[in-house]
Amino acid sequence: MASPATDRRHLPRRRRSRARPARRRPGATLALLTGMALLVAGCSGGVTLDPEPGVSHAVRSISVTHEPESERISGSDPAELALAASQSYFEAAQVVVLAPVDEPGAILRAASIGAVAGVPVLLTPPPGESTTPSDTATPGELNTELVRLGTRAVLTVGAVSLADVDTTALIVAPDPGDDEALGALLGREVTSVAPPEPEDAVQALARLGEDEVFAAPEAGAGPDAYGSMPETLAAEPLAGAVVITRDEPVLVAAAGTAAGAGARLLVGSEPLRGDADLIGALGESAVTSLVALGTWSMPRAELDVVLDAVRTGVQLPGGGQLIFGSGDSSIRYVSLYGSIQTDKLGTLGAQDAAATMTRVIGDAAAYTAAWDDQVVPAVEILVTVASEEPGTHGKYSHMWPAADIEPWIERAEQAGVLVLLAFQPGRYSFLDQVREYETLLAHPNVGVRLEPGWRYETDARARDREGSVDAGEVNDLISYLSAFVAAHDLPQKLVSVSESTAGQVRHRGILITDDPRIPVLINVDVGGDAEARGKGWRSVRADAPAGLAWGVTIPAKSDPPVGPAEVADLLSPVPDWVSRR
Repeated sequence: MASPATDRRHLPRRRRSRARPARRRPGATLALLTGMALLVAGCSGGVTLDPEPGVSHAVRSISVTHEPESERISGSDPAELALAASQSYFEAAQVVVLAPVDEPGAILRAASIGAVAGVPVLLTPPPGESTTPSDTATPGELNTELVRLGTRAVLTVGAVSLADVDTTALIVAPDPGDDEALGALLGREVTSVAPPEPEDAVQALARLGEDEVFAAPEAGAGPDAYGSMPETLAAEPLAGAVVITRDEPVLVAAAGTAAGAGARLLVGSEPLRGDADLIGALGESAVTSLVALGTWSMPRAELDVVLDAVRTGVQLPGGGQLIFGSGDSSIRYVSLYGSIQTDKLGTLGAQDAAATMTRVIGDAAAYTAAWDDQVVPAVEILVTVASEEPGTHGKYSHMWPAADIEPWIERAEQAGVLVLLAFQPGRYSFLDQVREYETLLAHPNVGVRLEPGWRYETDARARDREGSVDAGEVNDLISYLSAFVAAHDLPQKLVSVSESTAGQVRHRGILITDDPRIPVLINVDVGGDAEARGKGWRSVRADAPAGLAWGVTIPAKSDPPVGPAEVADLLSPVPDWVSRR
């Protein structure tokens, strides 16, 4: 069989082994088979022999674990997945739990036993079938893994076939099926609980108590007992190991193996960036290693980026790491726009940071109530403003220091408010100006708003407001921000592009709208009465590329007032973003 894909982000490194002395577990004696008959099949390995009578052997840990690098374990074959998990997490195991690959109930119980005992869980083929293609064992096969682990005993659950295992002096201990006898084998008390439905198996496994196992199912007859379980010490579980997994039956044995090594199981749903509960749980964990178990839809490179981001536990103001949420948990925004240095340029300068946050939070609450959607508060802060004078660099744009803006961003972060930095670049490129504010972009709640009406390539001045930008320049910025997000393990960053007419972004059809880290929103900024705004909304949206989010800029104060009900009545579909200025 081909081995499942195990993708590592770094070159292999020497792994730290984990084992510590603990209270000695009493050996549990099984009846020897009459006549000392050996269960021998395909003698191809060198599994550690059972201690001979009268020979003293040092008592060792039941298993030795090691920390994997952040990696991906994927595939569709449960036996291969279990092998890959064992190789990822265990350096040695005196005892291994075996279950047949075609008995889901036995696999579930075996996984719970492995989690309690601190040992790997591996799967055997159905009776009469073999996974060994020749007389020579190859890496990745069941027997080879038992040899690598130095396994002395197997605890079997269900109709386990040992056809692929060298059983020379291998101790075989069938699951006795009741708590007291199983506890005697493991050297600890166990308590059986009802097994879950198959589709909830991994989640139920993750929620088991430290001494709980799933009750024994009706299962086929397994191999006969042979030998005495070795006396062992308790294993030291890994600290800070976390597995993100899907709740799929094929993953149960692999999940049990990871849990046996001490890894915390977190069941996630795609898109991972949108799973606020998962990200919150990661934020509560001191993660030292993170493994994605199962098949995920994103490419390997993007999964690596996503894992690095979600393991930080950082979330956007609306929860999760996706600007507009996902699935049924969609997110909209209402914002206040302007300069914080003056009340002449929008609404932000009319009050201090604390009062601004209180005001926009109230606005968001009103929109949430009216629209029956989650509406998150936001502010759009002018950090550069187009000027009629060329300035020192002859670029017709004034840039305020990032240090003046940072206290507002920190206040917004504390209040659960998203921030967009608004740019009127004059003759600068958008990318050149945005790069000047990298220290602010490092905050997870900060994105950008681009205003092409103030982007000049001719002798136009600020008073003319006839600027425009080529979509290629916007794409350069999107690519830069995408790399910035990946390099700093950040949530998504929004790029909002203001348009009063469709022509302000030239060649708009080539805009990058499918970057998983950078959603793009077109903010329709059309003045006039309600009729003019509705007409402008339809005009700017016409022939736009797919994959865009949509926003609108409306006056913060007007007669008659424009509130959430008026916006919803006037514009279809309902905007993802409402800027008020």
